[in-house]
Amino acid sequence: MRMASARISKRLTVGLVLLGALTLIAVLGVMALRSPQGRILRYTRSGNSFLAAERYGEAALAFRNILQIAPQSAQAHYKLGLAYLRMGEPALSYRELTKSLELDGKILDAHVKLGEISLLAGQYAQARDQAQFVLGKDPSNADAHLLLARTMAASRDLDGALREVGAALRTAPNSARAYTLLAGIQAAKGDAAQAEKTLRQGIAAAPADPEPRVALANLLVRQGRRDVAEQGLKEAAVAMPRRAEIPLALGDLYVAWGKPVEALAQYRIAQGITPRSPVPSLKVADLLVAQGRTDDAKVVIEDVLAKAPQDVTAHFIRGKVYLAKGDAQVATEEFQTVVRARPGDAAARYFLARAYLVRPDISSAKEQLAEALKLAPRFVEARVALAQLQVQSGDPKAAEQQLRT
Repeated sequence: MRMASARISKRLTVGLVLLGALTLIAVLGVMALRSPQGRILRYTRSGNSFLAAERYGEAALAFRNILQIAPQSAQAHYKLGLAYLRMGEPALSYRELTKSLELDGKILDAHVKLGEISLLAGQYAQARDQAQFVLGKDPSNADAHLLLARTMAASRDLDGALREVGAALRTAPNSARAYTLLAGIQAAKGDAAQAEKTLRQGIAAAPADPEPRVALANLLVRQGRRDVAEQGLKEAAVAMPRRAEIPLALGDLYVAWGKPVEALAQYRIAQGITPRSPVPSLKVADLLVAQGRTDDAKVVIEDVLAKAPQDVTAHFIRGKVYLAKGDAQVATEEFQTVVRARPGDAAARYFLARAYLVRPDISSAKEQLAEALKLAPRFVEARVALAQLQVQSGDPKAAEQQLRT
């Protein structure tokens, strides 16, 4: 009896010791998670997960939380810059990427991304410098070769661009982006047949990447082969049912085809695939504006801005909503926001001019139309609008010259 009691007492003691140890471990674990380093680790994991899931607004919040704890974290600035770039906010992205390099100049991809932002702004020399800097450090960096190729293509050095894409493919033979860029250069050189062949090679090399499939559809549309493009995208939708790029491309095809009902259905599918991504909602709102459904568009765009208040494209569409509703004051403010963020956006300047005309502010409208034409000389709507203003101002000769340009 005493031996049994002793064994029970011993087991109870061991159990209490184990329970105490487990409690201590749990307490220490909670303390670790609440410590600055634990919080940084938690935010880093969630931020990276959000980036991978294309939930860029939440990713940006996670990396901003890290910077509140560790403002000198180069990686947090870099990742925040990536999130902003994918949210369509190049100015904020540029700031964060630049800060990351001030703290750690070895983040080569930050140089590449800065180059991409410069390229989008038409700053070809700066983009080229970033690409060449990276290649000086890492000659086999495929992304840098592709960035350099894009700067050359933008400067009409198509042969040089071909060489750089070839170098990228030697390093990354399954790069969907490389095949897509190569096809674009080939099409620019007038060889549409070879461009189509290249895109089909890209699809075979990277079957899980939608980029060459979407590019092929766009090429086919330009050739007047809409039915073939539509069929290809439908097949891609079956092969990649969780990639929103495919229904988005189908929606764009239907918009160009004059089929808004079908387009809206595809954009809704994309919303279902990536409910936290603003892109499908932006396309829905833009289509609703085009259909004259401004109240419906307003609901969609206000929801986007509630989640991502700095989304530049959302502000652009909101401006279009209020312009259509006749509220020139709000429309002007929205388009001014876009122009500040994207000074090279010809469309934003054109719509800002339209808002000025409603107010009316003819002088400012002329100024914005002239800037739009500097950025996009073939912008027909802007040229016609400027010519009309010149006629109204009593200068028909200037209008005639404008239309002949």
